[in-house]
Amino acid sequence: MPRLTCDQARRIDHFAMETLGIPGLVLMENAGRSAACLLLDLAKSRGVAQPEVALVCGGGNNGGDGYVAARHLVRRGIDVTLYAVGKPREGTDAKTHADIAHRLAVPIVPIPDEVALHRAADAWARADILVDALLGTGFRHPVRPFTSHVITRINATPGPTVVAFDLPSGFDGDHGHRGGEAVRANMTITFAAEKVGFSLPRAEEHLGQVVVADIGVPERVIEEALKIE
Repeated sequence: MPRLTCDQARRIDHFAMETLGIPGLVLMENAGRSAACLLLDLAKSRGVAQPEVALVCGGGNNGGDGYVAARHLVRRGIDVTLYAVGKPREGTDAKTHADIAHRLAVPIVPIPDEVALHRAADAWARADILVDALLGTGFRHPVRPFTSHVITRINATPGPTVVAFDLPSGFDGDHGHRGGEAVRANMTITFAAEKVGFSLPRAEEHLGQVVVADIGVPERVIEEALKIE
């Protein structure tokens, strides 16, 4: 499987939705569920049967994956808290999954300002796993100031294993680290395939171990989608 540019990753999503008829909600569900299983595998490999997991979620699709993962972890009886940095827009798949998480009583803590961020960071230090689900392949530089502060807090949190969903926030999937704040993850759970920026200099210090999560699109379909210009 070749590494993907961010545009190619979006093209695969579009192909799956428009040509195969797989709704975006289903792709997000598959990504989040797969990520939740990989988080449990990570905890088990480190001898933690019942990990405490904190997920830091943005308002876009990357955050939507986080809402799905949180729901599946709660269903497994895992101690989960989701920290919401911004709100998903009305009518988006992320908003639908956020609403489902609310209705299923997933613990959600909003982070609207620096005071709330300070409290949240204190709690993150007690977690076994800290998930970065702030920014995905749709991210464009520069990082917004408040999001940059959140990234700084994630990097400064002692104790938990930091896991990024799809790619570390602030890390450009095409060009690697381009300056500014970017999450330094111990593991990156990337969706469908690795991104081209993962092979660039200094990428490893942000990515950590890279694991590819299944989103329900077969490899042959991914290759077919990449042939379409």
